[in-house]
Amino acid sequence: MIKSRRYLGKVLIVLDDVDCPKKLRFFADSPDWFGGGSIIILTTRNKHCLNVNKAYSSYEAKGLAKSKALELFSWNAFKQHHPIENYVDLCNRVLHHAKGLPLALVVLGSSLFQRDEEYWESTLDRLKTIPLDDIQKVFQVSYNGLDDRCKKVFLDIVCFFKDCGEKIVTKILEGCRFHPKTELKELDEKCLISILDGFIRMHDSLQEMGWAIVREKYPKNPGKWSRLWEYEDIESVLTTNMGTENIEGMFLNMSNTAEPIKLHVEAFKNMNRLRLLKVGPYMVRLSQDFELPSRELTYLEWSGYNLESMPSNFHAYNLVELHLRFSRVRRLWEGNMDARMLKILYLSHSEQMVDISSISSAPKLEFLLLEGCTR
Repeated sequence: MIKSRRYLGKVLIVLDDVDCPKKLRFFADSPDWFGGGSIIILTTRNKHCLNVNKAYSSYEAKGLAKSKALELFSWNAFKQHHPIENYVDLCNRVLHHAKGLPLALVVLGSSLFQRDEEYWESTLDRLKTIPLDDIQKVFQVSYNGLDDRCKKVFLDIVCFFKDCGEKIVTKILEGCRFHPKTELKELDEKCLISILDGFIRMHDSLQEMGWAIVREKYPKNPGKWSRLWEYEDIESVLTTNMGTENIEGMFLNMSNTAEPIKLHVEAFKNMNRLRLLKVGPYMVRLSQDFELPSRELTYLEWSGYNLESMPSNFHAYNLVELHLRFSRVRRLWEGNMDARMLKILYLSHSEQMVDISSISSAPKLEFLLLEGCTR
């Protein structure tokens, strides 16, 4: 498409955070594709991406000069272009660790805003223990300054909700008994996230820091992580029954795997703190005696769920959202079940559905989607 229109004239193309040569070849394999005077700018953390065409030249971005770094830091730490009295030396010590990196200056400055000198000294003491080339650890100093609720919300966003709509995420987090308007505001103020046009955004470096935090204590044992988001880790945990009570969330998204994961009846047995669960279309095959015992489950999305109802030991008490698109359910569950918190129920294209009387136990239900439920 782009190549076929290369004679349209002079263009400016900006490609941000290109992570593999294939993407550059697709958009701009050769400067000959474009009219004379065209400019192609890309940013990447993978130098190999620049080897696509010898005609392209590269420039390694440098850290900000000290004066510019101090100004950027001051705007975030003091809301003015220079440090306030008595903080100049403290600022210079922070700059030493930020290495002129704009994101580090913004994150550190935001975390120190309206803090007293004692808090600054404590932060600097933590920074002293971090190697100068480990910028993720520098970001983690800001994370460590959060309260426990904000830390949990931050890690939920890192693993599950980056680039998702603020309203949708707010509803899910409210169901988990957070106060997301407060926590999201604090994360935004500390520049650990940004909320733009109704969506929650996060810099890739901060997301990588969050992933590292989740893996930190048990780097080779994902069954003990608090959150699981990679297909390989989830498959390993589920097929070997290695899940533990540490796991609070699991999002199994689309994968190139050809075969669905076949679960043992007790795959979720020990995950009694699981509150967020998402399974992509037809990625898991369940046995009839499947168990899902967590009483904390707040958000459940299972596309292509292959049983006729939820398991007999399923608990809906804390459930706020239930998504069972393209499922084989004939009814939600057997008998009466307390679903007093359920607000959103998606059953679209569940063609076997014949009985929705279960919704009588959901007095707070706000949205019910039955599109494609032909029976």
